[in-house]
Amino acid sequence: FLEKKGLSILVEALLASSTPEIIRAQAWQSLCLILLNVEEDVFQRLIIGRELDVLWSGEPDLRIEENRMNFVSCLKTVSMRIDVETLPFLMTDSDIPILRVAMAYTAHEEALLRTQARNAMLALFSKMKMSEEQLLRTALEMAKSRLPTPLCTLLWQNWANMAQAAKNRNAPALQKWAFREEDLWDHLAELIKLDITDVTQMVCGVIVGSLVWKLGSLTPTDVGVNHWSAPFVNSDDFDSEPMMAVPPPGALNLSPKSHTESTASLSADQSSLEECASFTACGLGTAMKVAETFAIDMASSEHCAAMALRTLATYAGTLRHAGIACALMPLVELILLPSIPSGSIRAMADLDAGCITEDLLALTEHFVAGAMEDSKFVARNHEDGTPPTHEEEEAMKKNRVEYWQGMLHGAHSMVPGRDTVPNPFRAAILAKMGFSRDGILPAQLPLRANCNTFSFQSLLDDKTAATLAIMELERAYPDLLEHTKLLAHSAPVDPVIEEPTQLPASETVPGTFAEAFAWFLKVGGNGCSFVSL
Repeated sequence: FLEKKGLSILVEALLASSTPEIIRAQAWQSLCLILLNVEEDVFQRLIIGRELDVLWSGEPDLRIEENRMNFVSCLKTVSMRIDVETLPFLMTDSDIPILRVAMAYTAHEEALLRTQARNAMLALFSKMKMSEEQLLRTALEMAKSRLPTPLCTLLWQNWANMAQAAKNRNAPALQKWAFREEDLWDHLAELIKLDITDVTQMVCGVIVGSLVWKLGSLTPTDVGVNHWSAPFVNSDDFDSEPMMAVPPPGALNLSPKSHTESTASLSADQSSLEECASFTACGLGTAMKVAETFAIDMASSEHCAAMALRTLATYAGTLRHAGIACALMPLVELILLPSIPSGSIRAMADLDAGCITEDLLALTEHFVAGAMEDSKFVARNHEDGTPPTHEEEEAMKKNRVEYWQGMLHGAHSMVPGRDTVPNPFRAAILAKMGFSRDGILPAQLPLRANCNTFSFQSLLDDKTAATLAIMELERAYPDLLEHTKLLAHSAPVDPVIEEPTQLPASETVPGTFAEAFAWFLKVGGNGCSFVSL
C-alpha cells in the first residue's frame, strides 16, 4: 500500500471535484478503516509521509452527512493514535492543519461531529504538553485566534434561543437548548482540565465576559445593567432552526482604542484577536463583543433574572461533576460574600461598558488562579500506571474543600473595610429567595426546589432559580452557607423579668429586721413556707 502510494491516491480522489459520489463514499470508508486498523509502525509512516496534511489543508466535498462523519472520524483517529514523538510531523511552517480543522468543528451544529472534533482537539493538546515547546506555542496561538469566537457565539446563541423559548412558553425548545448549554459548559470544563495556563486564561476570559456579564442583570441599575432590553426577533418555529443568527467571525474582530482617564483600558473593539496582549484579554474581548452583538436582538423579559440564576446553577453543577469545583470559589466570593472589593464593582462597570481595564483583568485572573489551583487536588495515576484508589480520590476532595475553606476565611472582603462595599449580588439573590439581607433563616433549611435546571419550572419565578443556584453551589461546597455567612443568626431572646406585685399604698416597705420578719409571716400566710415552727 505504501509502495504503491495508496494513501496519496485516496487523498487525491477525495479532493477531486470530478470523483463520482459513490467512489468518494467508498474512498472515505477505506481511509477510515486503514487509519483505524493499520499496525502502529505503518501508521507512523503514514504520518511521516505527510499525505494526510494535504487532506486537512484541502477542501474535500463534505456536503453529504456521511462524508462529514467519515472526515471527522479520520481526524479523531489520527489525533488519538499519534504518539508524542511523531507530533512534530503534524506541523507545516507555522500551521497545524489537523488542529485547525478540529477547531473549526468544535462548534458545529451536528452533535456527533462537534463531540468528535472536541475530543480530537483535547487529545492533541494533551500530547503537545509533552512535546516540543514550539509546537505547543503554535497550537496555543491558533487556539487564541480561532476558539473564542465560536465558543462565545455558541454560548450566547443557546441563551438567546432559551430566552425566546421561555417567552413563548415552549418547554421542549427550552429543554433542547438547555442541554446544548450544558454540553458547552462540559467542553469548557475539559479545556480547563488540560491544565495549560494560556488555555485556562482564555476560557476564564470567556466565562467572565459571558456568565459574569449576564449575572449583572441581578443587580440594581446603578451597579449593573439589565442587558436584555431590545425586542426579540419573532420566529414561528422554535425547534427546527436556530433562532438567533450567528455573526461571522470577521464581524467580531477587535480594534484599537485609547486609554481611559482612570486606568489603562481597551475596548472590545481592540486590535484583532491575533494581536491581543494576552489570552485573558482575548477571551474577555471576544466574549464582550459577542454579548454586545446578541444583546441588540435579545429582549427584556420577566425571566431575565431567573435565566441568569439558572445558568449559574448549570455552570456550578457542570464544574462539580467535572471534579474542578474549586474553580467556583472566585464566583462564590463575587456573588455571595457579605462585601466585595471596590475593584470588583469597578470591574463590573467596565465589563458592562465593554472596556478591558486593570480591574477587570484582575478579576478575571482571580478566576484563572482558582481554576489552576485544582491541578493540586487531582488524584493522579501511580508510577506504575495504576489509577488512584477511591480512598485517594476522596482524600483529595477533602483537601480541596479544606483549601477552599481557608481561602474563604482569608478573603479580605469577609470583613467590611475601607476598600470594600456591601455585596449587591448577595443582597439581590437573598431578596429573590424571599430573605432579608440578614441571610437565610435556619428554619427554612434544607433548601429545596421542585424542579431541575432543564425544566421550564426553573424559570417560572426568581425564587426557584435562586434556590437552584445556591443548592448547586452548596453541593460543591457543603459548608457554603456557614462559611459565606449566608445563614441568618437568630437574635438572642432576653429573659422576661416579671415586675414585683405592687404593694398597696397603705403598706410600706419594712425598715427593721423585726418589721421584715413580721412582713414575711404575713405574706406567707401561716409562715410555714418560710419558717419551721
